[in-house]
Amino acid sequence: MRRIIRNSLKLARRSSLLYRHLCKAYILLFSRNIKIIEFLFSELKCTSNEDVLHEAFNLWMSLCVKNNSAIVLSYRVASSFNDASRIEKTYKHILQNTPPQEALIVEKRTIDAHNVCRTISNEFLFIILKESPFFSSVITATIYLIEVRFLDELRIKSIEDRRRHDIASIVYSFFKESDDAIDPSILLKNAWKNSSPRDSVITKAEEYELAKDLGKNLIILLQKIKPTRNFKKLNSIFDFFVSYNLKKEAHLLYQYLYLSSPEQPLQPQALRYKILLESIHSKFKSFAKEVHFADYNKGKKQKRLVFLTAIWKRYKLTDFVLNYYKNLFARNTDLFEFHFVVVGSEGQTTKDSVTKFNFHYCEAPNSPLSHKWQAGLDMVKSLDPDALLIVGSDDLINDALIRDYYNKLNDGHLIYGLKDIVVFSTDDLIIWNGYDYFDVPVRFLEAAGAGKLIAKPILKILNYNFWGDDKRNKGLDRLLSEKLERIGLLPTCPDLASKINLFGDEFYYGQVTWSNHENKTYLVDAKVPNENITSMGAFYRSNIQKNISSHLNFLAQYYDKDVVQNLSLIIRGTHEEQRRP
Repeated sequence: MRRIIRNSLKLARRSSLLYRHLCKAYILLFSRNIKIIEFLFSELKCTSNEDVLHEAFNLWMSLCVKNNSAIVLSYRVASSFNDASRIEKTYKHILQNTPPQEALIVEKRTIDAHNVCRTISNEFLFIILKESPFFSSVITATIYLIEVRFLDELRIKSIEDRRRHDIASIVYSFFKESDDAIDPSILLKNAWKNSSPRDSVITKAEEYELAKDLGKNLIILLQKIKPTRNFKKLNSIFDFFVSYNLKKEAHLLYQYLYLSSPEQPLQPQALRYKILLESIHSKFKSFAKEVHFADYNKGKKQKRLVFLTAIWKRYKLTDFVLNYYKNLFARNTDLFEFHFVVVGSEGQTTKDSVTKFNFHYCEAPNSPLSHKWQAGLDMVKSLDPDALLIVGSDDLINDALIRDYYNKLNDGHLIYGLKDIVVFSTDDLIIWNGYDYFDVPVRFLEAAGAGKLIAKPILKILNYNFWGDDKRNKGLDRLLSEKLERIGLLPTCPDLASKINLFGDEFYYGQVTWSNHENKTYLVDAKVPNENITSMGAFYRSNIQKNISSHLNFLAQYYDKDVVQNLSLIIRGTHEEQRRP
């Protein structure tokens, strides 16, 4: 039969009218035979124009039995059209003719959802979410559709069928064309109320987790659909976070609103944030004890500052960096009593390369890196520092930044980090501008790992244990940030950094993140290809402020010209050595 259909269609193509009538005849004859219909549509797609395929499809939709196989075939054929408006019309036709009772969970492979979701308009996407029983009645299919549409950036958790909630309706209600602010908590509560089955019990923990996921995903969706950024709706999401006591999420969103909105956050949000901040401060105060601050004097004239780094291979670059710091320390002894703890893993070779500069050396295996760095931190504890500064073995900081660290400790900063850094490789120099709120909302305002300054009281609260509890070879910066967040210290921009009174003295709350660009105190991260934990490509995929063509001239504004030239030669030389067979 298939051969007969193929040959007859091939002969009938000589006459447009005959071809159309023959297609309709086959549709009428085999409307209940899904396999033949599927074959017929595949032939039409290969041998005819889309108008004939669309006419045949509409005729079949008006005749076919609405069973599961027919529904699946309908979506697959509809998704094959190239014209977006035709896809929308076809989907509307399907929606009007599909019984809700027969819409079941469909495996991802059965629908070409990628093509559909990247072609249709945003408005019609939400019609599908809102009205289609095929998607909105089945939470897993709905989530899949949203994930495809927004390039897998969403992480809404799947919910068991017996606790199914209409996420599609929540999303649609929040993003319908009106720009009016809608409180997501009302939408969420309606979802609980209308959940099926009626006796489904939602625990507080489940509600809290789903609220967190929903808020995060609403923010990501808002950026994708409204690139101009709708601040009214962002304010409503902030209220939503506060109502569910999602302190970190509310704190970071308010910071973004304050920094980015053409108007400052609305007065109700400002008042709610002030109350929220008191709650956030109280968490940190519960960890901070008088013993942690007893022997700490923020106004001490010469402070003991300990640098910590870890080295592996790259001998020329390591030697250059350590020699640079030896000279930097000698120029700034009026500010700090400097110590440098270096952790190596290559025995006498790395020990000799460190001790010749009179720096402290610690030996530890190179994997896991978390334990290697923790071994260095254990040595830092024995030196009883006023503050710790974390740097990479390929990072340079200038004299201006050393003075800035000194002033920040005097002002009462307990944690001080850098929002942006210079990344320098063989052919590129870029300014990485920190974590963008819409790209990585959970890390917004989080400081770069390199150049993070931590005062003695925080070291004592954490008992000098940043990384010892985990076995990791990457993500150490995030691991430290999570530890700080657990004791109530959240990332904070300087404009909103608030002082708190602790044991008779005032200190700045939080992980305060400053911009190098504004202070002209750049930290330089030198990248040798194929030998870095964080590659150059990772920075390019992130938030770049600008790519600078005149490398040496730019760096010479902040570092000695000879230092810049020698660093460039070492990076290029190491790269050339790698390329040799």
